[in-house]
Amino acid sequence: MSDSPEIAFENVSKTFTRPDGGTFEAVRDLSFTIARGELVAILGKTGCGKSTTFNLISGLLKPSAGSVRVKGHDPFVEFDWFRGKVGIVFQNDRLMPWRSALDNVALGLELNKVARDERLAIARAWLAKLGLAGHENDFPHALSGGMRQRVSIARAFAGKPELLLCDE
Repeated sequence: MSDSPEIAFENVSKTFTRPDGGTFEAVRDLSFTIARGELVAILGKTGCGKSTTFNLISGLLKPSAGSVRVKGHDPFVEFDWFRGKVGIVFQNDRLMPWRSALDNVALGLELNKVARDERLAIARAWLAKLGLAGHENDFPHALSGGMRQRVSIARAFAGKPELLLCDE
């Protein structure tokens, strides 16, 4: 096992510009490391920067200052390197409304060029594991909020990611 951390934040800050021209500092001078195999939860009140931290780890945001490294790579600059290595469950399900539950779960596998029959079999298995057998062909609008979130969770697990990020 390597001594290098799985995730490392070094003096990370993230500032957003407000519509009135002012700024909002969501994260300030944040430093921490997470070792391989650790299970970590970030707790705090609404607006304290939890989702911003999550989005910095996932490469969806670039830090205003400092350094973010995941597996030794910059997730914002090297976004494509992370394809297939990181599974993400967002606060909301972020399902594609024009895709069935099955096709939503299979999306990451499709983007990673997994053969159609294999990706659909994997997607079906994950839907069944999460109690959604019989709903494979349902579209997001026909699913309850909890069912939609389970489709999102199935999508995150389907690609067998090395790192799983869950925002709530």
